[in-house]
Amino acid sequence: MRLLHSIKNLPENPLGLCTLSMNSHLAYPVAESCGELQVYDAGNLSTRVKIAAHASPLSAMSFSFNGMLLATASQKGTVIRVFCTKNGQNLHEFRRGVKRYVTIASLTFSNCANYICVSSNTETVHVFKLDSKVLEEVERIAALKNNNDEDGEIENGSGFSITGLISSAASYLIPTNVLVQDRAFANVQLKEAGLKHQVVISKLDKELRLMVACEDGFLYMYDFDDVKGGDCKLVKVHDLRGNLHGVIEVDNCGNDLDVPMEQSVAVHKMTTSIAPATFAGVLKGRPKDRMSVDSDKCRDLIDAVQIPIKSTIPLYDDAQFPPVAVVAAE
Repeated sequence: MRLLHSIKNLPENPLGLCTLSMNSHLAYPVAESCGELQVYDAGNLSTRVKIAAHASPLSAMSFSFNGMLLATASQKGTVIRVFCTKNGQNLHEFRRGVKRYVTIASLTFSNCANYICVSSNTETVHVFKLDSKVLEEVERIAALKNNNDEDGEIENGSGFSITGLISSAASYLIPTNVLVQDRAFANVQLKEAGLKHQVVISKLDKELRLMVACEDGFLYMYDFDDVKGGDCKLVKVHDLRGNLHGVIEVDNCGNDLDVPMEQSVAVHKMTTSIAPATFAGVLKGRPKDRMSVDSDKCRDLIDAVQIPIKSTIPLYDDAQFPPVAVVAAE
């Protein structure tokens, strides 16, 4: 790998906050005292739109799967905003609560971009539903601009350009009034607050499921009704703390390790108890033999629910993911 470009003169970013879309759009904060961000085209190494998202500093950002929408949350965590990445217009505002400030742990779109999942340090996971008409208009603008980018500037004798036409038409295609939604479309009540959770909506066996990966090492699967919404019912719980049956372990060089199951579990317990810290954690003064809660564990949770899914292991195979007996008894 080689360095292609460096973005310099950025403000301090203690959370290391940034997000990258599938079409190589990068978003990162550009202000310390407010929630202003920059959308950057990493493929063409050029800046796009700058968005003043919140009055307070940002705490979470996430692109939709196609990169046309960007969801943001501030450090207060009371309002989730959705912006169009083409022109920076605010399309949606979702209010997850005004009684108390929270720390947003996970902010993700569904694959279809119809839903946004939000988890925090509270015991509630919120799922918000985007208005389908707004999404259709955003896609229409994106199609017009993509066609214009391919054809280039087409001007007549009077200097009229298609670019100007599309820019002026954009304000008519998207409603100028921001759609505000005070109630979540669906929600999940967790048993314990204060833990970090990564949340995603995905289809498993042709059924929509809401999956919550918790830093305690468990993956919770909930039923999700895309018509009625409401409270999501717990379907299964999987213990991810031990080694999975039939999964081949490899060393740092990529060599297969033929280790008995009992010895493998013992090695797993030993390595997790003295997991090495990240390089950034060592630079910050953390001990080398202590795992960084805010870095390593969070990264593992993101890998568990990342889209596209990294692993091909079927989540409904009980041989791979045996359900927890305590939950099954309930």
